[in-house]
Amino acid sequence: MEADKIKATIKLAARELFRRYGYKKTSVNDIAKRAKLAKATIYKYFESKEMVLHAILMDYIQDSVDELLAKYEQQQAEIQEVRHQLRDILADALSHNSNESTNGGAA
Repeated sequence: MEADKIKATIKLAARELFRRYGYKKTSVNDIAKRAKLAKATIYKYFESKEMVLHAILMDYIQDSVDELLAKYEQQQAEIQEVRHQLRDILADALSHNSNESTNGGAA
């Protein structure tokens, strides 16, 4: 298994155990068993159980930021579309008003 996949496996196992039993009641041994890895492998990729939790939290924060940015970008695109529509409406209204003025008010 490559390093990223091993880290992901460890974090997934830890996340499941932390949710089920809590951080304090979960040991590195428990994480290793759940991930089907040797305890030494856990320590090869993470200094401690705390660092596993830190990695899980950082992933959560990154996912949340990515989601917020995607929503922001979508809203900005929608706002830009509304602006274009309003400009078109205003241009049509001004053009219509200009045509009425040059035709002496007759429609």
